Amino acid sequence: MMLSYLTVACICFISGILSGIAGFGALIIMVPVLLLMMGMDVIIPLSVLCGIATQAFVACSFRRHIRKDSLGRLLLGSLPGIWLGSSLLLYMPELVLRSAMGVLLTGYVVWSVFGKQPPPSRRPAAIWAYAAGFFSGVFGGAFGINGPPAVVYATRTNWSPQEIRAFLGVFCGALFVITAITMLAHGLMTSTVATLALLAIPSCLAGTYCGQRIASRMRTEQYLRLIFLLLFIIGCSLCWPALLMLIRCIR
Repeated sequence: MMLSYLTVACICFISGILSGIAGFGALIIMVPVLLLMMGMDVIIPLSVLCGIATQAFVACSFRRHIRKDSLGRLLLGSLPGIWLGSSLLLYMPELVLRSAMGVLLTGYVVWSVFGKQPPPSRRPAAIWAYAAGFFSGVFGGAFGINGPPAVVYATRTNWSPQEIRAFLGVFCGALFVITAITMLAHGLMTSTVATLALLAIPSCLAGTYCGQRIASRMRTEQYLRLIFLLLFIIGCSLCWPALLMLIRCIR
């Protein structure tokens, strides 16, 4: 049992490092690895609690750089998205939704890296903020992945890395809080989740602090490359189950 707790702490620490560097992405490592040790009914609520802690830490660290105008629009746009996302799984298979999001993310990264696109704007049109918030809410409400659409929006600005991290910290943290309240109402925040959270959250915060120390030495170009790499990894991981199914059908 002690070895299991130590393993969870190490996984959360490494996840926190990624969150500290990029401003998001802790769940990319945490959820798949912890799935090898415990069930989804524990992992998802635990990851949401850790997400609240790490995003709050990031937001507080860069609070002077928060852009309230864009943040308010994304949060407003996310509210109908959360409602729609929580309803979509009743009518559409989760595999279809995940694959669609994966294709969009990988396509955007390829287009951003190799295609010709208009230069970033420090003040993107308000409609894009509402759209990014809406799709963040849709995918967050459907299966707990709320960050990528907001990250895509952030990459279309010419904000500094500090402004992007502050923006992601507040926005993703707020959506995690809404998700946690919903899970609490459904009885998913069990005593097991609470016990693991007492170990996981400090580990995540320690990793986030170390990640921020690493990020302070990164140039803006290096930070944006990392953002695109993470988006590409998330997109591929979302498409992978559908690709496996397609390969099996062909065989």
